[in-house]
Amino acid sequence: MIASLPAPYTLHFLDEATYADSATFATLTGLAPEFPLSAYPSMDKTIATLRADPYNPQTNGALVRYPVLTGFDLAELDYARLQFQQLAAPMAPNLLQKFYNIRGVRTQLDQQTSISDTPGSVTWDWIPTSFAATNPSPIVDIGQVPGDDTQPAWSTHLATNDPARCITVRASNVAHMFLMNHSQTLAELESILCAPGVAMSPPVTNQPDPASDEDLIAFMRWLDTQRARKKWPRLDDPKILVLIPPEFREKLPAIAARIMMDLMKRPAPPGLTDHGTGPRPKRPKPRRPRKPAGKPTRSKPASRRRRPRR
Repeated sequence: MIASLPAPYTLHFLDEATYADSATFATLTGLAPEFPLSAYPSMDKTIATLRADPYNPQTNGALVRYPVLTGFDLAELDYARLQFQQLAAPMAPNLLQKFYNIRGVRTQLDQQTSISDTPGSVTWDWIPTSFAATNPSPIVDIGQVPGDDTQPAWSTHLATNDPARCITVRASNVAHMFLMNHSQTLAELESILCAPGVAMSPPVTNQPDPASDEDLIAFMRWLDTQRARKKWPRLDDPKILVLIPPEFREKLPAIAARIMMDLMKRPAPPGLTDHGTGPRPKRPKPRRPRKPAGKPTRSKPASRRRRPRR
């Protein structure tokens, strides 16, 4: 059931036309019952009043918003804008009664007070047309707001939806990658899908706390020393589990959770980058390929020693 539920990022990224539309502006900003949007979320890096609409890129002399040497297609951007505006448009009344939004918000340990730890807006610098993928990104995350560590809460609902059908799952252990496994999310789905008095009784699996930077770095350094092992079966296979150092065996679920979360929200810890201060593991020396065996060559006969003439 969960796998069949569509979950588009309805308002992310937000185009200027949808932001300014009378049907959505009020419910996104001041009249939003929870987590209102304080300002347009994509602004120019230098000019504080200049909006940088991702779907309507402007130019600044010879400078542009999108690179032109990487195959970027403005026609595809126009098509994406039409799709986005269709997703954000008000739904037909008969369909709207069946439409729900479920979003996650991380909280303090009281499970109620939301914390602002999710990037909620960006600044966008101009770039030359010669911009290459190896250059620093012109787009920088700013503005920490309530959310699920990846999606800001203001962006994860249809702006024209009834607040009663916009459900917020609050918990200190909410994580974007595991939101659909959260016990509160399953309980909310049960209340929507099941008639009163009928329960789904889903099995609840306690999610592990993500591993710390130190644990993740230590595990990745150990994994780096195992490159000679060409095929890895499942890490929970008893045959391979005995090969994993004891300090990592019990932490594998926490390490896996941390890796999945980092894929969505941030780069690896500094200890795993070239800028880290700790010692880096030595890479195994590449083996020289053996020369293919050929036909044996005949050795040259030893030169005969000349006899002196008499």
